[in-house]
Amino acid sequence: MEKEMNKKASRKVSGFDLAIVIIFCAFIFLSGILTVALPDREFSDNENTVLTTLSDVFEGNVVNKLFSGELFDMAGDYFRHQFPLRDGMLQLRALADAALVRYETGGVIYGAGGYLIPREDNASTAFVNGNAAAINALCTALEKDGVETVFALVPRPCDVLQKFYPSAYTAEPLEKVRDIILETAPALDLAPVLKNAVDKGEYVYYKTDHHWTSYGAYLAYCEIMRELGKEPLPLEAFERETVSTEFYGTSHSSVMSPLVTPDTVEFFHLKNGGEYVTEVANSPVVFDGFYSRAFLDTKDKYSAFLGGNFGLVRVTEKNGEGREKLLIVKDSYANCAVQFLALHYDLLIVDPRYYRESVYKLAIEENADKLLVLCGTDGLTDANTYLVLNFGLPEE
Repeated sequence: MEKEMNKKASRKVSGFDLAIVIIFCAFIFLSGILTVALPDREFSDNENTVLTTLSDVFEGNVVNKLFSGELFDMAGDYFRHQFPLRDGMLQLRALADAALVRYETGGVIYGAGGYLIPREDNASTAFVNGNAAAINALCTALEKDGVETVFALVPRPCDVLQKFYPSAYTAEPLEKVRDIILETAPALDLAPVLKNAVDKGEYVYYKTDHHWTSYGAYLAYCEIMRELGKEPLPLEAFERETVSTEFYGTSHSSVMSPLVTPDTVEFFHLKNGGEYVTEVANSPVVFDGFYSRAFLDTKDKYSAFLGGNFGLVRVTEKNGEGREKLLIVKDSYANCAVQFLALHYDLLIVDPRYYRESVYKLAIEENADKLLVLCGTDGLTDANTYLVLNFGLPEE
C-alpha cells in the first residue's frame, strides 16, 4: 500500500515538473516568435543606446560572420535587445533586487539618498598613462608657443559621493588613479572642492547620472577661472532656471528601477548678460545661447547643454569684440560648464572622441590665447581617447 502511494506521488511530481517544463518551453518559443514577428526597435530611449536589429545580424558577409562567431554574438544581442516587454522585465529585475536588499544592479551601486553610483573597478593603468602623457605633451608644446594651459581633472561620482556608499562597500579611492595622472600631467584637481560641497549636503552630482549638475559645474568654473588668473562671477550674479524635474540619466538606464526619483536640471543665466551663439563646425547646426532645449523633451536631457557632443564647436558673443579665445579639449562634463566659461572667452571646443585632426595645429591657426583640458577621470581610464592629441605636435 505504502509503495503504491509513493508511486502515485512520484507520478504527480513528475507530472507537475513536466507541466513546468512545457510552460517554460512555450514561453521561450512564444518570446522567440514575437521577437522576430514584432517590428524591431532601433533605439532604446530608456537605456539611451542603439539596439541590434535583424538587418544588423545579416548585414555583410554572413559566411565570414558564421565562422568567426560574430553571427552568434550578434544574434544573442538581437534577442536580448528585441525581447518583448524588455523594459518591463528590467524594471521587474530592479524590484526583485530591492526586495532582496541587493546593493547593486548592472554595475551600479544603490547609494543612500537615492544616489545611483557607477562602479569604477576596472581602471586601466595603460589607458591612464597614455592619455595623461598625450595631454601633457599638448600642454607643453602650446606653452612653448606662449599659450597658457590648464588641465582640470573632473572626479568620478565614486570619488566624491563616498558618504552615500552602503556600509557593505568600500569606496574606490581617488588617489590610486589620480596619483598616476598627476605623476604624468600636472592637473587642477577638482575633487576637493566638489567633495566638500557634497559633504555639506549640496546637489553637485546628479543622482541618476554620472555627470555633475549645473551647480557642480559652477564650482568647477570658479576653480578654473582662478587658475587662469581671473575672478569668477559670484553665484548671486545668476538666475537659476529649472528646466526639468524629470531627468533619468545613464545610471538609471543601467538599473531601470521604478523606485528611483528623477533629477532636476537647471540652466544658469547671467543677469543682464549678453547674447551668444553656438555653431557646430561642418554642420548646419546653429542656435542662440548655450542650450538646445529640444532635448528637454527627450530622455537624453543632459544633451540640452551644448546640443550634445561634436568634434568641433564654436561659442561666441554676438557683436563681441576683443575677447580672448579659449580652446577647450573636453568630454561631456565640459558641456555643462560652457554656460559659465563663455561669459569670459570666445570658445573653440574640441571633443577628441570625434575630432580627428591636429588639435595643436588648430590652436596655432586659430590664435588661441589659452588652452583648457577639461575631462572626467573615467574618460582617462577606459579608452585611449586622448592619444589623438599627439597628432601634429612639433618635433623636439
